[in-house]
Amino acid sequence: MIEAFKNGGGNGKPVHVQLTLSYDRSDQEAANGALHQWRSNLLSPEENAELHLPEQFDKKTEHITVDEIKQKMLITSSLEHCLDVIQQTMELGVENVIIHNVNRNQQLFIEDFGASVLPAFKEHKGETII
Repeated sequence: MIEAFKNGGGNGKPVHVQLTLSYDRSDQEAANGALHQWRSNLLSPEENAELHLPEQFDKKTEHITVDEIKQKMLITSSLEHCLDVIQQTMELGVENVIIHNVNRNQQLFIEDFGASVLPAFKEHKGETII
């Protein structure tokens, strides 16, 4: 995709990538958080357009599993795994990685990423991590 961007007129422009994940202290809590917060994002735009009430979203998404969500995002309790994924992403020629944690445990995310992940990427070949 990055190569297509560069070939399609983006050559020389910065590449920004959003990394969507669900992080928590255990894999199970991370999976539960992703399922609770993100399952409606697996519906098609047409399906979502027909839903108006929380109960409708709940009913329409009750069949969605954690395994289906794992195909769309990183679900983890491992900061080391997060570091590896960010590093691999940056090695593709990405200037900025925007981390989007879908888990509601934001305080834990901020504390743990602030202490362990951000310092590792504060300065990476002049590139930044957000």
